[in-house]
Amino acid sequence: MIGNALEFYDFTLCGVFINILGKKFFPSENEFAALLGGIFAFSAAFWTRPLGAILFGFIGDRFGRKQALSLSVLLMALSCIIIMANLPTYEQIGITAAWLVTFCRILQGLSSMGEIVGANIYLTEITKPPLRYPIVALTDTASSLGGMVALLVATLATSIQFNWRSVFWIGSAIALAETMARTKLRETPEFVMFKNEQSKKNQTLIKNLEKETFVDAKKIRTKVLLHYFMLSCASPLCFYITYFYCPSVLKNSFGYSTEQCIQQSFIISIFAMMSLTTCAFASYKMHPLIVLKIKFWIFFPFMFLMPYLLTKSHYMVFAVQFVSIVFSLTITPAYPILYKYIPVLQRFTNASFIYAVSRAATYIITSFGVIYITNIFSHYGLWIIMIPISIGYYCGVGYFTKLEKVKVSKRT
Repeated sequence: MIGNALEFYDFTLCGVFINILGKKFFPSENEFAALLGGIFAFSAAFWTRPLGAILFGFIGDRFGRKQALSLSVLLMALSCIIIMANLPTYEQIGITAAWLVTFCRILQGLSSMGEIVGANIYLTEITKPPLRYPIVALTDTASSLGGMVALLVATLATSIQFNWRSVFWIGSAIALAETMARTKLRETPEFVMFKNEQSKKNQTLIKNLEKETFVDAKKIRTKVLLHYFMLSCASPLCFYITYFYCPSVLKNSFGYSTEQCIQQSFIISIFAMMSLTTCAFASYKMHPLIVLKIKFWIFFPFMFLMPYLLTKSHYMVFAVQFVSIVFSLTITPAYPILYKYIPVLQRFTNASFIYAVSRAATYIITSFGVIYITNIFSHYGLWIIMIPISIGYYCGVGYFTKLEKVKVSKRT
């Protein structure tokens, strides 16, 4: 939970301070060029995530979940300490600053693949249903907490004007402590069992598990990964609308200052954490896929009202943020269900790669595509992206629901 909180703490800080980072580490003569430079550095963490997925997938599936988790948080600590907290500005070292801050974001993007997916897989493999669902889901609650703390720190930074670098030092200290704590982890029994294939007893257990989860069926495996990808694309879209698109509307249409936007985002993040916590505990009594369906049928109809509401008042913009994050189309708390349909010794690689590609694609489309689409179609241009992604999400939920029903009927 601490590792996931740290990941989103750093991620959110870079987003909140994108204007500051752009001016500090990119040529500041042209404000628009500096902003684009900041966006480029920010998005670098996403388009390098597939490489991180391959790297940490190899480590996690070959050497173990513990090794991947330990290395991921160490890389995050190093990127914060060596570069973000101490890096000279563009005025001091020129264009080298721009390349170094981008390199820092690349390191963070690589390390995030060992952290976010690794923590969920680790907890999935050491717990059993129904406790497994809330336990894994609480890592997302921790992520939300990390984002909330980042927004709180950013609010203080902008209101009392203390050194912006200090907020990255906070993350560095936490990362170092977490690196030491990770050395005490034990490897998951499921990974150890599948790795030790020489034992006849283990071979029998493996065949039983494969039969139960259908990982021996290649045609199902391909469809599992495809629908997993469709599910994964929705969450970053909701996140972007809540914390990036709506604040820009507040600034451009309703005269909000940067400080006011950050404060409102902080309030929204509290509701986000409460929502994720509610979903986590609800999954102990309710099937996780039912939770996903409920969120979809609240979010999807409201989506068609968003362009209209965004033009009315700042209260309506708050409402859009609230619904987009509270009923966000996330996979939480259903991650353990999806993982169980992926072979154990391919699980880390496949799950992290899909996570990385879906986030990279969606964030790049939203960060750059939405700017041009909304310039042409105003807020209604959001539908061009939101409708197909939402429908894909619903298809993914439906597919895994069918698999769960088939599994139950076979057991019966």
